[in-house]
Amino acid sequence: GTVTPEDVLVHDLPEEYVVGTIVSKDPSKGVTFIAGPNTGCTEEIYCHNSVADLTYLQRGDLVVFRVHMNKQGKPQASAPLWKRAGRSDGKELSFGHHKGRISSIIAAGGFVDCPELQTAERKDAFVNSSMVHECGLWEGCHISFDTHPNAQGNPQVSSPMWVCCSDPKYLQGRKRDRDDDGHGRRDRRDGEGWGSKGSDPRRVARRMM
Repeated sequence: GTVTPEDVLVHDLPEEYVVGTIVSKDPSKGVTFIAGPNTGCTEEIYCHNSVADLTYLQRGDLVVFRVHMNKQGKPQASAPLWKRAGRSDGKELSFGHHKGRISSIIAAGGFVDCPELQTAERKDAFVNSSMVHECGLWEGCHISFDTHPNAQGNPQVSSPMWVCCSDPKYLQGRKRDRDDDGHGRRDRRDGEGWGSKGSDPRRVARRMM
């Protein structure tokens, strides 16, 4: 059936970012299309597989990203692209005040490498096992998130979070927007300081501790 784009407000979005919904996907061509009343575009936005890995995107996913115009004058998504993961239970959405990388996953859950949240005991923020599975997290993936204190007073990742579906290199310094053919188009400042370089997002093997 037809996917109806969500009309939602996401607080604390980075500058120039918009919110959209994945309305169609064509794996054979390596593209997805995004739409939404708050994208600033009257037509669907093209997203190439070089910008966001289609493996992690499904019709109906809510995503945040920047838009540029490609060589044909059509709106196209720029990396990095993030998708909402986890239940919101009707609460207002925030893009999250922290960003980090899933450093390890064990039976009880996962740990987020986010230096600003490390406690005096050098403990990373924790993601419980149900959220790890529900959100499809893997070691090396990058997330944007908020936290709440757990029973021990340590930071625990709250639901929902935002998972980066782009190569981690787009979280570092000056990168290039990508056009239809996947070639660099022009320099943009993409999320400088949004996290350290992580593992290839296609590596889904989980290291057990």
